[in-house]
Amino acid sequence: MEGFAYVFLRKDGAPLPMGCAGHVGWGFSVLKAPGDVDAICGSTENTGGAPIVLPGQDIGYWDRRVDHEAQMFELFKQRGYHAYKKAKVASTNAGAALAKAHEQAQSGYAAIGNNCLDHTFRVLEAYGVKDLPWPLSHGSPNEWFALFNGAYVDL
Repeated sequence: MEGFAYVFLRKDGAPLPMGCAGHVGWGFSVLKAPGDVDAICGSTENTGGAPIVLPGQDIGYWDRRVDHEAQMFELFKQRGYHAYKKAKVASTNAGAALAKAHEQAQSGYAAIGNNCLDHTFRVLEAYGVKDLPWPLSHGSPNEWFALFNGAYVDL
């Protein structure tokens, strides 16, 4: 089934001495009935800011199901995100993506290898997005977002 994947960017996330690494969140469309689509979106925000959070502890994970794309955009805008990209996906698996998202919610957090970017990558890969930029080669969320297939749109 065809659908859409979304990546959301907060440019000023993860401040570092040499500049901000950025922060990303995810979204994907879900077919409710023929011609009736809504979306599920979310992120790992690590609001405590610790470089390592053990599995099962609070990593600032959230997700929401929305009735319209515009609701998703407004939700991310209210949370301080700056932009998004949207990509068409030929063959989707929303159930697998949601299961992967819930798995990420319990997986802990590590500044390198298990962060917002890694979680976003895993959710979108489970959804069916092909040719995602590899997180290990593009470790900054700002850089990874720039390489994600889709047109840049300000929120």
